[in-house]
Amino acid sequence: MQKAGSIKKDKQLSSSQDFNVLMERGLAYVQGYSGDIWTDYNAHDPGVTILEQFCYGLTELGYKAAFPIEDLLVEEADGRINWRKNSFYSPALVFSSHPFTVSDFRKLLIDSFPEIQNCWLELVHAPAKESGVNGVYQVEVLPALAFQKELKGKPDLSKVFLGRLHRFLKENRNLGEDFDPPKLLAPHFIFMQANVEISDEEDPDQILAEILFALEVHLYHPVAYTNLEELQKTGIRLEDIFVGPRLAGGFIQDKELKERSKTLYTEKFILLISKIPGVKKCWDVAIDREGRAKSLALGEHAYAAINTDPKDPQSIFSTLKIYVNGNLQRLDKARVADLLLDYWSRHYRVYQEDLFRDDVWSGEFNGRYRNPGAYTSIREHFPGIYGLKPGEISSHEPEERHAKVKQLKGYLLLMEKQLANFLAQLAHLPDFFDQDIGYQGTYFSQNPDLKAGDVNLEIPSKLVSGFNGAGINPQTGESRISWLKRKNRVLDHLLARFGESIQDLPFQLSLKLNLLGNEEEMYAALLLQKSRFLRQVGELNYGKHRAQFQSPDQQGDFSTLEKILRLVTGIGDQPESLLPRFLPKNVTEKESASTGGFLKSQSSYLDLLEKFRQLSKQERNFPQIPNPTKSAYSFGKVGIKNLFSRTLEADSYWISREPSRVGTVEVLFQKSESNWVGIWEGNSESDAIQAIANNIQYFRALNATAEGMYLVDHILMRSMLDGGDYGFVVLDEWGRPTFKSEWKSAESERRALLAKFYQAATEQEAFRMSGDGLGLYGKEGELLATYLDYSDSDYTAVIESMGSLSKMMSGDDEVSGLLSLHEIEGLRYRGTLHQEGVFRQRSVVFLRKLENGKEVREDFFDLKASLVLPDWPSRFQESHFRYFLTNEVRDRVPAHMEVQVYWLSLIEFGSFESCYKTWWEHFKSQAPRKQLAESAYSLYEKLLNLKGVENG
Repeated sequence: MQKAGSIKKDKQLSSSQDFNVLMERGLAYVQGYSGDIWTDYNAHDPGVTILEQFCYGLTELGYKAAFPIEDLLVEEADGRINWRKNSFYSPALVFSSHPFTVSDFRKLLIDSFPEIQNCWLELVHAPAKESGVNGVYQVEVLPALAFQKELKGKPDLSKVFLGRLHRFLKENRNLGEDFDPPKLLAPHFIFMQANVEISDEEDPDQILAEILFALEVHLYHPVAYTNLEELQKTGIRLEDIFVGPRLAGGFIQDKELKERSKTLYTEKFILLISKIPGVKKCWDVAIDREGRAKSLALGEHAYAAINTDPKDPQSIFSTLKIYVNGNLQRLDKARVADLLLDYWSRHYRVYQEDLFRDDVWSGEFNGRYRNPGAYTSIREHFPGIYGLKPGEISSHEPEERHAKVKQLKGYLLLMEKQLANFLAQLAHLPDFFDQDIGYQGTYFSQNPDLKAGDVNLEIPSKLVSGFNGAGINPQTGESRISWLKRKNRVLDHLLARFGESIQDLPFQLSLKLNLLGNEEEMYAALLLQKSRFLRQVGELNYGKHRAQFQSPDQQGDFSTLEKILRLVTGIGDQPESLLPRFLPKNVTEKESASTGGFLKSQSSYLDLLEKFRQLSKQERNFPQIPNPTKSAYSFGKVGIKNLFSRTLEADSYWISREPSRVGTVEVLFQKSESNWVGIWEGNSESDAIQAIANNIQYFRALNATAEGMYLVDHILMRSMLDGGDYGFVVLDEWGRPTFKSEWKSAESERRALLAKFYQAATEQEAFRMSGDGLGLYGKEGELLATYLDYSDSDYTAVIESMGSLSKMMSGDDEVSGLLSLHEIEGLRYRGTLHQEGVFRQRSVVFLRKLENGKEVREDFFDLKASLVLPDWPSRFQESHFRYFLTNEVRDRVPAHMEVQVYWLSLIEFGSFESCYKTWWEHFKSQAPRKQLAESAYSLYEKLLNLKGVENG
């Protein structure tokens, strides 16, 4: 039964809801303003009556303003809140993140593929002190029990499944990481024998089912899900519950992700069986037919399996025997199988409710519809003597009486409008916070329908929303520029909820460089980017380190990092090529002193000032226009940077003061500090200004299509290493190669060579001079490595340096740690900027020699990426913009990633883009190995040359 409501006698009201407080303050104001001319403040005074009515109206405003926020956000009678409109994202969308750790990826794979019982990820190249390929993972999959049964009858299913899994891994990889083709673990059926004595009151079938369940859990590593309620009861915070990837079947705790058992022990089996309630003792446990082995090591890419087929006479039903009081029990195998299935379903269930679905979250996000915008005119509460309500004043009353009533209504309307607008602002709170910018305005109003007969005392109630030609909303008085500024601050607040922000700097630079026509366009562009960010904030926040950005309405061959950079800088969608295709002729990369214009250049600056003028302030307003006409003017020989920047500047255009002898007006373009060229001739100044406006608009559009970027993920180019030889090189403090090893045909051979190298480097007699220079030799006289350029080196210093380096790389922990500390202290003492160059840490870098004889440094693939941009767009020429973008990159990539940012000139960029596109097409189309390796190596050389690092 619902509890009846009650009214509290002594409830403390806020000032906005307390009629007496409002009346006291109102009278105090009236007395203060009109005390000298008005002394009657009794209740019968009309002024006091009006004050009373409006104080009563104000209490309604205070009451509605105190509604719970969820009630104010409800827009419809169904009580549901549009959570997406107001950026109220679910905990799953806010706290979860795309897989970042090994455990995260294991959870995602187990949840995404019913064929997977469990899986394990390992780095293909184990972490080492040497610099080599890093970030490549191998996935091993233990098939689910149902999938194991399918594979027995259809072994080809494994190939289809592994192909699908590999594609999934590629699509979900992080920047700087990649996956080798996954491996499906093969079953290694083990012989399992045991005798078990149980209590006489126990059910033998049930005990055997429990034993089989315990053995299968130990061997097959199943993963249990939990639901939200279970986790909340344990006291785990909401942000900790939802950490990690989005899972459809519930939550997987880290403790469920156990390491794979690669060795089996009889003691473990005895312990598992003995712990089952009802088991008295366990003996003759064996994992081989002879019963001698105490342990069993599994082969590579294999998992231990037991035969539980009740129809097979060799199954565990025959080798595991149950006794009661020494008597062997006859078991119901079918019943045992049913009980075993029941144990699995009870302990390893999947929760069907998907907590990440939008409709699940929105269904729980409700309020009470209170209709806060409803307004009842204050005139409804006045005494009848005032004649404000219909029928209260007779038609027989004199015209003067009717006129006074109309006058009073008009007077009250000035104040009523404020009350109605306040409630309209409350009612439109969801529109105020709307992340979409479809409704233009942050102030809201409503018009009370106040009429006296046929005379309407209010402006028409159906006003056009939005802004008029003067940029003013006629209903609220809000200007367009005011709306843009206020709405930007609102979206700043919404972005801050997710720890995000979009700074003004890139857009202020666009305004400064005349890429945008005025301040209003700048705020509009900024607002649009913030709105776009908020609409995708769930996916942007979830997959911030993802190598391939994906959202429900957008997918592409670009990373989340690129998507975010475009949003925070205002860089638009990337065309097929960033190279300018529709430029005037004679465009060069370098500046040229010759004009080459079709009109005569001025001989001096004084002559220019006498005959030409710059644009006035009024003439410089060039708002954006759609589809500007292609520029048909010849600027002569002009540098690409000047062409993309000077053409935007209003100061670069000069108009003739007087018409020429033939009555034409001329426009000059200033292509350098002291060089002008004629670009246009026409009949009037207005045509000249229009021609300049169109030219500026065209180059604005050209700048927009030239702004873009290419993010090269180095790990994707590693296919060029297939089939090569293995080696290494030692780099000194200045990054110069010193000792270079001999080449080996396998990774294991290189490791053995490296161990010999470290051992020999600590012995002075291992260094020998020969005709080829200085070499390092092993104990059996074999050449291990050769010093590349020994001509100017100090023999003693080389030996000491190599001895300390080898001990640091391969010595015991105490010595290695001490030497590493000294190495870091040396870096800190000298700094990276030194008078001789960049001072570095000494290192051993792995090398690969390709089939064509080219050499590649493996550290190129060590969690690295390159961001390449053109340097000629107007904004990209600005040092402030470059600094801003570089900092955004550094702030948004994980600490273990290194992303180099390069700004390339026209010729450099053209060469790079061609090389990159060739490799990318080969990579996407899975071109033949040799063709892909050649294009990858060409791109590798390009990027390596950008760093100024010599190959090898």
